[in-house]
Amino acid sequence: MLDLSQVADSTIRQVLQSSLNLPQLESLPGSKVKELIGPDLQPSALEQERLGKLLAGMGYAEAEVDLRFDGGKSAEVVLIPRPGPLYRLGWITINGLDLEATSKLRNELRSIVKKYVGQPAASSNIDAMKSDLVWAIKSASLPFPEVTAISSEKDRALHLSGLHIELKAGQEGHFGRVQFVGSDLPHNLDDLIPALEGKKYDPVVITDIYAGLKASGEFKRFNVDTGAAPGSGSIVNVIITLRKLSLSAGQLDKAGFPAIYFLLSALAIIAIRQIIFAGNNKNNSITRGYVNFVSVLLLAISGYLLLNRVLFLLQ
Repeated sequence: MLDLSQVADSTIRQVLQSSLNLPQLESLPGSKVKELIGPDLQPSALEQERLGKLLAGMGYAEAEVDLRFDGGKSAEVVLIPRPGPLYRLGWITINGLDLEATSKLRNELRSIVKKYVGQPAASSNIDAMKSDLVWAIKSASLPFPEVTAISSEKDRALHLSGLHIELKAGQEGHFGRVQFVGSDLPHNLDDLIPALEGKKYDPVVITDIYAGLKASGEFKRFNVDTGAAPGSGSIVNVIITLRKLSLSAGQLDKAGFPAIYFLLSALAIIAIRQIIFAGNNKNNSITRGYVNFVSVLLLAISGYLLLNRVLFLLQ
């Protein structure tokens, strides 16, 4: 069980309660538990470590989780989280840019760092800051930046965390080849994808391509990947994987009325068939077969149109 008497914050209490896995682990057979976590670990110790890391990831750098075993024939394990003080980001240094960074880029990175100083030292904030830094470097036409190392130190008196981030910006880049992958590729790709080869790298271009493909409504699935050209650290090749819809977006938008029309027509023919042939078994078998064929055909067409429309809406 979980003893939350040392946890005052309601949000932390909810997170811990929803994250507790110990009851589920203890309800499993011993062999299954060993298969999941290994033969040398106890579920209680594993849960103790996991909840401690969870609290640390939320910015509670001094968090501890104690274990207590209540007596009795079947001793119950009690986990007691002690979050401690919330740490905030106090100072952040960035190294490794050197000659690659212009003054404009350096100012942009400083403004990003400034935005995060004072926020909780949670892993989500640190990851978001890293993403913002990488995007800023890419936006300076440096397509392959890396966060090569990140270390931290703590000021326990002020409850602050400091970060030291090592960045590798790489070379200024240009777009290379644009490759399309897929069968039955449309003929209007030049209208959807701008000419890129030789142009200065800009990550916004990739975002715009993705948005344009989505807005076209012509593709069931698509993906836009980038990568360095073989033997080059500055040429960015673009690979666009496309899978077309069986009908275009315009056709699908218009498919609703025809589908209903065919369906109602088929039902009407079936009703007329029943009236014409009711009580009369000597009707011409050719006429009967023709009516059956037409009704089945109209049902099939309406079903096809409606199914394509539903699949399109579910994407």
